[in-house]
Amino acid sequence: MSYEGPHPIPVKSGGSGSASLTGVLTGNGTTPFTASAVSQYNALVGGASNAITSIAPSATTGIALVSQGAAADPAFSTVVVAGGGTGATTLTAHSVLIGNGTSAIVQVGPVVSTGAILSSNGVGSDPGFTTATYPLTSTINQILYSSAANTITGLSTANNGLLVTSSAGVPSILAGPGTTGNILQSNAAAAPSFSTATYPSVATGTGTILRADGTNWVATTATYPATTTVSEILYSSASNVVSGLTTANNSVVLTGATGVPSLGTSLINDFTYTSSTAGGTRTLTVTNTDNTNTASTALIKAVTGGASAGDGFYQASTTTTVWSFGVDNSVTSPTADPFVIAQGTALGTNNVMSVATSGEINFPLQPAFLAYNSVTDTNVTGSGTSYQVIFDTEVFDQNGDYNNGTGVFTAPVTGRYQFNSNILCIGLTIAQSFVAIAVASNRSSDTILGRGASNVTSSAMIGILIDMDAADTVHIEVIVLGEAADTADVSGAAAPETYFSGYLAC
Repeated sequence: MSYEGPHPIPVKSGGSGSASLTGVLTGNGTTPFTASAVSQYNALVGGASNAITSIAPSATTGIALVSQGAAADPAFSTVVVAGGGTGATTLTAHSVLIGNGTSAIVQVGPVVSTGAILSSNGVGSDPGFTTATYPLTSTINQILYSSAANTITGLSTANNGLLVTSSAGVPSILAGPGTTGNILQSNAAAAPSFSTATYPSVATGTGTILRADGTNWVATTATYPATTTVSEILYSSASNVVSGLTTANNSVVLTGATGVPSLGTSLINDFTYTSSTAGGTRTLTVTNTDNTNTASTALIKAVTGGASAGDGFYQASTTTTVWSFGVDNSVTSPTADPFVIAQGTALGTNNVMSVATSGEINFPLQPAFLAYNSVTDTNVTGSGTSYQVIFDTEVFDQNGDYNNGTGVFTAPVTGRYQFNSNILCIGLTIAQSFVAIAVASNRSSDTILGRGASNVTSSAMIGILIDMDAADTVHIEVIVLGEAADTADVSGAAAPETYFSGYLAC
């Protein structure tokens, strides 16, 4: 049987009243029943002394009747968390409800930015929506990154790639190289890239190193030492085997007869030091910097094997002229091994100076001559006629500067020349004056003598140092004054009485 709520209980007339009571009848077992009025839609709850209390419903549909505790009537109100409710009278649209212990739930959001996600703020704090936004969808293998402030975006995917960043920090997927062995290289301010050249993926033989073959990097066939000592020089001690030379102080690298290098101080071959520097000077210097001992010397040597060997000498040259100087080992007389300066590539040819070991100095090409008059020149002067004497016979003419056909000496170079001459005149019959003149391009010199009538011969000597330019000339003239006619003769004989000599003094 269903219960449909309280109904009025009919009461017969008589007794306590003559009419029916309306409402809910209540009694206490002693007094007559009494009726409590019931309002439409109210909820009835027990009141004091077994009375019935009426509770009006809430004006808002859906409000539950909620206990107000053991000592108070329930009331239509919001259901608290302890009763399974939310503790809130309204809920913001699209917000997320957060538990708050026994207190009313907390509502988070909604946020304005599409793509924000709910993020934990740690134990003891409510979560919140991020400022950053995230994509609604993603593709398989896609990597997320911040494409702008608080904007998370997905990178384009690439197979066998590498995550790199640009100079501005923007990430991208660098696709892997198509060739095995490529390596990743920095490109300074740009994104790194894979090398075009390939590198081996595994090590080869012990001691080999990587070397470019023009396209890729490959291991050498040659092997190199794993360790070296300080100042050690490497060389190939065998085919494809690089080793180190034994170190030595103050040495140079030498190679032996079979090409094996070593460090030493004795060179055994010819060497040329060549360079081209406009306006520069190439200098070979041997210096001993000590200034505390008189035995601290500096020495350059040119040494041959002995008396049967060649010359020890030096050369200085231009493209057109060569000068050589040193010890002429081939000379044995009058003194052996003179010091020689020669114009040419060898000693003994075109020597211009030779210094004997005893100290005497010869100048084999120094201009020097001696010539004499071999036949008497008759009746060539006497009445004041000037006569140029031609000394026709040469005793010597070193360097070939005197012409015995003209009697003229021509200076080969500019310098100061010493000339000497003696003129013997014969056939003189009266007193006369005798003048001998050295006639030169720059200046001349004469000697004047007077002789008595008894003299049938007269001579004059000339000695003079003359400055001459190259190609200047000198010859000798004689003049006899006082005779009526040219009856004076210039003597000539095999034993020189009339002669002309000269040499370059300086």
